[in-house]
Amino acid sequence: MKLAYIANLTIPSQKASGYQITKMCEQFAMHGADVTVYLPTRKQEVDATIFDYYGLKKDSFHVERIKSYDFLRWHPKIGKISFHLQTMWFLLQLFFFKLDKDTLVYTRQPEVAWVFGLRGFKTAFEVHRVFATKQWAFQLFTKRVTHVIAVTEGLKQQYKKMHPSRDILIQPDAVDMDIFASDISIEQARQQAGLGMLLGSYVVGYFGRFSTMGMQKGIDSILESLVSVPTAHFLCVGGTDTDIAHYTRKADALGVKKRVHFKGFVTRREVALYQKACNALLMPFPYTEHFAYCMSPLKMFEYMASKRPIIASDLPSVREILADQKNALLVKPGDSKSLAHAIRDIQNNTSVSTRLCLQAFEDVQRYTWYARADHILTRMREQKAHLLYATSITFPLSTGSGAQIAAMSRAFGKQHDCEFVLGVKKLRSGGEEFDIQECNAPNSLLRAFQYIQYAREQHITHVYCREPRLLLLVSVLILLFRLRIKTVYEIHEMPRNGIDQVVERFLSRTVDTIIFVTQHLEKTYADTYARKKQTHVFPDAVDPAIFDIPTTKEQARDAFGLPQEKFIIGYMGRFKTLEMDKGIADILSALKQLDSNVMFLAVGGKKRHREEYQQMAEEIGVGDRVLLVEHFAQPVIARYQKACDVLLMPFPWTEHFAYFMSPLKMFEYMASNRPILASDLPSVREVLSEERAFFCQPGDPNSIARAVNGLRHSRESANAAAQRAYRLVMDTYTWERRVKRILDTI
Repeated sequence: MKLAYIANLTIPSQKASGYQITKMCEQFAMHGADVTVYLPTRKQEVDATIFDYYGLKKDSFHVERIKSYDFLRWHPKIGKISFHLQTMWFLLQLFFFKLDKDTLVYTRQPEVAWVFGLRGFKTAFEVHRVFATKQWAFQLFTKRVTHVIAVTEGLKQQYKKMHPSRDILIQPDAVDMDIFASDISIEQARQQAGLGMLLGSYVVGYFGRFSTMGMQKGIDSILESLVSVPTAHFLCVGGTDTDIAHYTRKADALGVKKRVHFKGFVTRREVALYQKACNALLMPFPYTEHFAYCMSPLKMFEYMASKRPIIASDLPSVREILADQKNALLVKPGDSKSLAHAIRDIQNNTSVSTRLCLQAFEDVQRYTWYARADHILTRMREQKAHLLYATSITFPLSTGSGAQIAAMSRAFGKQHDCEFVLGVKKLRSGGEEFDIQECNAPNSLLRAFQYIQYAREQHITHVYCREPRLLLLVSVLILLFRLRIKTVYEIHEMPRNGIDQVVERFLSRTVDTIIFVTQHLEKTYADTYARKKQTHVFPDAVDPAIFDIPTTKEQARDAFGLPQEKFIIGYMGRFKTLEMDKGIADILSALKQLDSNVMFLAVGGKKRHREEYQQMAEEIGVGDRVLLVEHFAQPVIARYQKACDVLLMPFPWTEHFAYFMSPLKMFEYMASNRPILASDLPSVREVLSEERAFFCQPGDPNSIARAVNGLRHSRESANAAAQRAYRLVMDTYTWERRVKRILDTI
């Protein structure tokens, strides 16, 4: 996986965000990702490389600088405007910044996710705050994010208010356990850290910046608590010179200055040493929305790893990791008296102190940077396909193609590793177990635009289509907008005219995956358009729940008023395709050669076709032995099939029937466990053999009549063949199996 971590920040810096970002880059790389962190060119706060400053593995990831004007140097004169100018300039650079199309863009900044989402890249957005005063902008910027990682449950809930359907992974921050591996004593740590003046003293510590986004982080409460705990010293590591001067004056005013020891920023390994020099570690954050719901402070995990007891504010974000009296003491936020009481409890009760710090150390084992990177990469690599089946149909549709689309949609909807939606021109009725999106534009071009807009908003990963002209328009828009959406094209026939051939030539070169329904169709297509890669053959299928029903032949005949004594040969489906006779005329001619005990039942023809063939039957003298029935829903057709002694597919020899068709009726016949008589065509032979069916010559009524008579006199072998066909279809040709194979290929 290629991963680009893009941050509009000055790195390295003394802020925790810089360490968190680069540490994640290192750990992503440790898991096999090809990682590059992209940063703006800007005046650096620190004269050191990223790897040296943060103590990272040398060259574990790449560092690239995006040329950017440093507006922040004008901050003293123009204030916040400098931040806005710098952000806009950086985003403008990103619009034209070249990245490999398969790169996943990872960021903590919503505006960066927005830019690359517009450009069609897969994006991962790690949420550390939600802008309360600019929610409209945050909602817009994060609309097209592919993956969302939140550091707290509170952030997840805030995010879901704006994007209710999003799947969000919660991953708190973490710690590098190697840094805290040393088990030196408190006194040894003080000696090594140059804190000899604290030998023998009881020391509480605070580590990190003294404020975040202008919000104080509880140093006031610590200083005030010292007034009530005269035996305690306070070691405070991480403030700026300005911060230290401010709080030194505060300590002096409270009369605790002699017991307060400030230290500026130190390296990560020095942080571990200083923490081990403390008797207890403090996180007395005040109650604000950010601290209560959004923060996942690095110091919390470092405190846990240091094997020192923790006293922290009782906030929802803290309680996601720490539990009062289990692995920490939690106190009322902003209450110095409550904090002082907890410090005395820890100081005076060694057994409680030991129990808390050992439990915290055990709990922190699952919060390592390595584990965090593993969880995030696993989620991103296991992303479900989000598939849109784009059509121009009115749903539901009674044709064979409509039935196939509906069956495929139901099977897609049942897959746990796929999110699915069927796109239709018009929805007549709902009640399906899958999502349906109506795109009712008046023409194909506008409908394609609707599908693309929907795909961008819903993070569609694949567009599936069997309509070449619609797929052409969708593919052009995908290319035009440079979207990272893959296309899957299911082909049922070769193009018939010049325009369709031009369309097909374009699609053969642009679509990502092509599904054919017969091997002969795949070969013909490959020979014509030289498309040989990423093509697969998956014949049509059946829903066993509909056709494998516990109804006997006698029960079915009683239900439909059919004669029990007759030998009924049946045909199910439309009587014509593209105005081509599908063998009904040949069946009628064959019927004339069979004795009067044989009856022909055909279900599914249009009214005009039923009238046409009924007249033909009358003319040849078999009208009284023919029953032509209108189309019914599949459950009714399944019972009609059960009423038959043999089911017929007497297709004539045409290029379409011989090489390109994969008729639904073939699989439905197989699932009904009735003997099958079919034309001996290459397309049929791809599924059926003499072991599972009986064959007649295409377009030959005499051959049909001979085969029917043979079946009548060899019922045992006919039923055995039907049973073998039944087992084959159940094992191989179900819609759910077909869909699973398709998902495995894309």
